[in-house]
Amino acid sequence: MNILVASMGRTGSILLATLCQDAIFHQKIFSRYQVVVEVKHTHTFNEDIKTWADIILTTKRDIREQMGSVKRYLKKHRDKERQFYVPELSESDIHGGFNR
Repeated sequence: MNILVASMGRTGSILLATLCQDAIFHQKIFSRYQVVVEVKHTHTFNEDIKTWADIILTTKRDIREQMGSVKRYLKKHRDKERQFYVPELSESDIHGGFNR
């Protein structure tokens, strides 16, 4: 059986795929029936992988919440970049230090 988790980014699809893989792993340990199950995850549409899958799971999240999550993520990382101190280098530091 092939399971495909397909959804937009930042909607919990990676968590869903991981939970599926963990559930399948535990089922294989505690079950006397060995079923071959493969889980794949994608954020983009692909006709080949769609035909590969027996079951397709997706997540549902309002587009406004998803875009807000991206905006908060970018703002958080932009603010972290501002925390680093980068000293100003003079011309003598740049040309004198590396031409040896």
